[in-house]
Amino acid sequence: MRLTLALLVLALPAAEAHADRWDGKQPAPSRTSPALALGWSLGTAAIGSAVLFGGLATDRTAAGLGFGTPILVFGPAIGRGYAHGPMFPGLLIRGVTGIVALTTIATRSLKCTEECAGKDVYYLEGEEKAIVYGAAGIFFASVIYDLVRAPLDAREYNGEHGFALLPTAVPGGAGLAIGGSF
Repeated sequence: MRLTLALLVLALPAAEAHADRWDGKQPAPSRTSPALALGWSLGTAAIGSAVLFGGLATDRTAAGLGFGTPILVFGPAIGRGYAHGPMFPGLLIRGVTGIVALTTIATRSLKCTEECAGKDVYYLEGEEKAIVYGAAGIFFASVIYDLVRAPLDAREYNGEHGFALLPTAVPGGAGLAIGGSF
């Protein structure tokens, strides 16, 4: 109790000091890194793919589908969100196609009776195979689109807010120059 009270007493002056700096204006936007936007999208997509395909390659198919698919649905949108780009279209496309594919696979496994007792439950034929492969193709096309768009969204945001990061060449060597408008 004393420790909590002491922490509250110490935190009050710090909170008031920041409140004095507020002048009613919105803070200036900060520069968004295209490399970091790509890193977020690519990193989460790589983790999701590793979990998904790692589960599918082993006897942990349900775990791969259950954990890998949500990571792949939300992961690439993280980079676009960081870059101030639209997240919803990719989430919607991946969500719908993921549900279609998983529902088709689940329906197939629930229909499995004595006729497929010796087969793999997730073995698909005909129309089911076309549905799952089509949905997976659209799903991964959406992942790739978000991977490509994340750094472009960051560049657009920086251009709209007057930030630029350009390569330069000077007599002493090469480097990067940051420019902006104020």
